[in-house]
Amino acid sequence: MGSESVDVLTALKKLVDDYEEILDFAKAIPYTSDRRLITSFIQRLADAVERTGRLEAEYRVADVRDPTLSRYVQTYYTYLTAVSIPYLKDLLSDAVLELEKKGLVEESASIRRLLEKISSMRLP
Repeated sequence: MGSESVDVLTALKKLVDDYEEILDFAKAIPYTSDRRLITSFIQRLADAVERTGRLEAEYRVADVRDPTLSRYVQTYYTYLTAVSIPYLKDLLSDAVLELEKKGLVEESASIRRLLEKISSMRLP
């Protein structure tokens, strides 16, 4: 079991967990006008998006030869790309519209930029 494989597995697991927290947070964003809460959400989201971009490159070069480890990596990656990210994109689209209605234009624009960045990622 190569350390690179374990690193990828660990990073994926952490990212999946972080996306779950972000998803919970994203559900509340359309219902708040608290700028501090929204700013905190944007910062967490930006961090996750940046790590997702890095993971994209790392996943392609990972040497996952152990069949059990490979299954876990594939499961986490599939969950992230097939469930968490698409669901987050839907939630963010709704949040952008609601924030604009509330006059939180700067916050809405920040989320829109992150949504565009997520949408442009080429995840295998």
